[in-house]
Amino acid sequence: MYTFVRSGDGQKLEANVFAVEISKIVKKTSGLDVVLNVQHFGAGNRIYWVVRDIESLDDFQKKMALLLADPDYLAKVGEAIAGDYFIPGSFEDMLLQSVDV
Repeated sequence: MYTFVRSGDGQKLEANVFAVEISKIVKKTSGLDVVLNVQHFGAGNRIYWVVRDIESLDDFQKKMALLLADPDYLAKVGEAIAGDYFIPGSFEDMLLQSVDV
């Protein structure tokens, strides 16, 4: 199993609204169950999108391709870029693999 985590530092209040709205679009378009998180200690403006229980990288890649072809998703991302909602260069993606112990 895999877990995908995307994070970025918001620099405007609109980043929080965007985070909720883009999560809904991702769920609707791809079927991925996105859990939205915010950081309480450290960088207080850090937003995390977490998708757990990804069974295969192939399936995840197909779902991500659906997003990149979705006009609502692309428009919302474009809105965030144009509005400078996030600190440039602050986004990080992680793909974690579960280890049975």
